[in-house]
Amino acid sequence: MADLFGSDDDFFNLEDVTGVVSSNNRNTFTEFKPWHKPRKQFIRDRQWWFHLKRLLTKNGSYKTLELVKYFGLPGGDLLDVYYLGKKFSQDSRLKDKRLVVHGFIDNSADKERAEMRLSKLLDMDCIDGQSKVERYKFDTISNADSVALTKVKEQRGYHFVNLDFCDNIFKQSTVDALRVLLYEQFNSLLDTPWLLCITTRADEKGIAKELFHNLSRIFNEDLGKDDAIYNAIQSSYQVLHESIKNRTMNELSKSELSQVLQLCFIYWVIVYAHDNDSKIDLVSLMNYKVHEGNSFPDMYSYVFRFEKKRSLRPDKLGLATNTNSALSALTENDIIGSKIQAIEKFASCCNVDEVLSECAETMESYIKEKRELLREVGYDVSNYEASCVNR
Repeated sequence: MADLFGSDDDFFNLEDVTGVVSSNNRNTFTEFKPWHKPRKQFIRDRQWWFHLKRLLTKNGSYKTLELVKYFGLPGGDLLDVYYLGKKFSQDSRLKDKRLVVHGFIDNSADKERAEMRLSKLLDMDCIDGQSKVERYKFDTISNADSVALTKVKEQRGYHFVNLDFCDNIFKQSTVDALRVLLYEQFNSLLDTPWLLCITTRADEKGIAKELFHNLSRIFNEDLGKDDAIYNAIQSSYQVLHESIKNRTMNELSKSELSQVLQLCFIYWVIVYAHDNDSKIDLVSLMNYKVHEGNSFPDMYSYVFRFEKKRSLRPDKLGLATNTNSALSALTENDIIGSKIQAIEKFASCCNVDEVLSECAETMESYIKEKRELLREVGYDVSNYEASCVNR
C-alpha cells in the first residue's frame, strides 16, 4: 500500500506501516507489517466479510445480481481481494455471483506487482474478467476534471467500497475525495444498499492540521446543536458525555480527543448521507492500538450501510393531478434513528486487542488463518508466528 495522501510529519516510517515491499525484497516477501497481524484478519472476517456476506445473501436486491462491484486501495499483494475471492468461492450461496475488482494504486512498483497478482486471481471463477487495478491517487477523485473520477463514474456505483487508509495521515484532501465518491455512489445506486468500510487513524498526530481544525469546528459549532445526536450521547454514552460537556477540544485528554475526532467524522458522514436523501447505518465499529506512544486505541475500522430510495418530487406548480402521491426518501424517524443507532454502536465499539488477548483460541485461529493467507499470496511465512509476539 502506498502513500495515498502524503504526510506532514515524521512520526512513523511510512514503508513500515503501509505494507510496501522495498525493491530489495520484492521477490522474497519475508517482512511482515502491522497490517499483517492477526487482528487485521479478525477485522477482515468479523467485519468486512461478515457484513458483505449478509448483504449478498440476506438482501432481496442482491438475489439476482451477478456482478458484485468492489472498489479499494490495495497493496501490491492484493491480499484483501484474494481473501474475498476465497470467501466467495467457498460459499455455495454465491456460486452465481462474481466479484468485479477496481483498485487504485499510486506507485508503479506496487501496480506492477498487483497486476501480476491479478492475472493469477483471474483464474478464480469468482473473479470477473473486468477486474483491474489502475495507477491513480485516491485524493484526485475530488478534482472534477481528473481521469480518476472519470474511471469511478464509468463503474456506475460499487456495492462494496473498502478504503483502508492504514496508517497514512488523515488529510483534508482525503475527506474531499470521500465526499465526491459518496456523491457518485448516491447518484448511481438507487434502491440498492451498499457498504463502505473505512480504516483510519484516530489520534491527533494522525490527522493533518487543516482537517483537525474542521473537525474541531464541527465539535464546537454543530454537534451540540443537534438535539438527536447530543441526546443520544447523553443517554447511550454517558462517559463521553461527561467528558465533553462544557469543554473545548483543547481541554480534552488524548484518549478523549481521539474519541471526539472519530465521533465528529461519523457525524459528518451521517449528515452528508442525509443531505443526499440516503439512509445510513453504522453497522460495525472496531478499534485497536498501533502506535507505542499511545495508551489508547488509535486506529478505527468502520462499516457503514447506505441505501438511497427513489423518490417522486412534488409538482410545485400543481399541473400534475397526482401531486399528493409524492414520496419522501427519508422520514424524520429515519434521520433521528440513524443518529441514535450510530451513538449506540460507538459506545459499544469492539476493541480488537482486548478480544484477542482474552481468548487464546481465537487469537491462534486468526494467526493460523493469516499465515495461510500470506503463504498463498507469496510470502515466506516460516517466521510469521514469531512476528506475532507483539500481537
